[in-house]
Amino acid sequence: TLPAQNTQAHPQQGNAGSIVLASTSPRRHELLAQLGLHFSAIDPGIEDADLQPGQVSLPQWVASLSWLKAAAGAAKLGHPLGHRSNQHTPGDLLIIAADTLVQSQGQILSKPANTDHAASMIRQIRGRSHYVHTGLTLLDPINGARQVCADCAQVDVGDISDHGFSGMTGDAVQPGSTGTVALASGQSARCQAIFSSQ
Repeated sequence: TLPAQNTQAHPQQGNAGSIVLASTSPRRHELLAQLGLHFSAIDPGIEDADLQPGQVSLPQWVASLSWLKAAAGAAKLGHPLGHRSNQHTPGDLLIIAADTLVQSQGQILSKPANTDHAASMIRQIRGRSHYVHTGLTLLDPINGARQVCADCAQVDVGDISDHGFSGMTGDAVQPGSTGTVALASGQSARCQAIFSSQ
């Protein structure tokens, strides 16, 4: 059981010295809570599925998406970039935003819409390697200071029998979410991840 944290879904403004997660992802909420951080959360309103990377690399793309989400979160909190506030000082507020893309066999896997879609994605990555690209932005919206980076993990997945999908229910997949999917009881897959910073 995770410790109780301040994880309001849509705060109106950040408090002094506060951390704001610009994401509605339950997994990202969980990760920050596991770190013992006190934070609030806001929906940045950026739907990355509607955007296209163009001619940039995947690490550049996920880093850019995380930056867009952080900047949008700052604007929603009343701190649009380029607008100096006399009521706040640097360090009053830290916005955290991230974006993740999964690449398998040269193809970007979209977020699963339902359990059938999720099962199809698992079949595609089982028994082979895939790559998880993550972009991260830390933004102080008061003075515009930011750290933007990207990371790539090569994930080697062992074989998963078709029986493993038989226990999946509608609760196993959250539409629009990138993350793990529960398999049938007793099913598991060997996974090995190799991380590299971009």
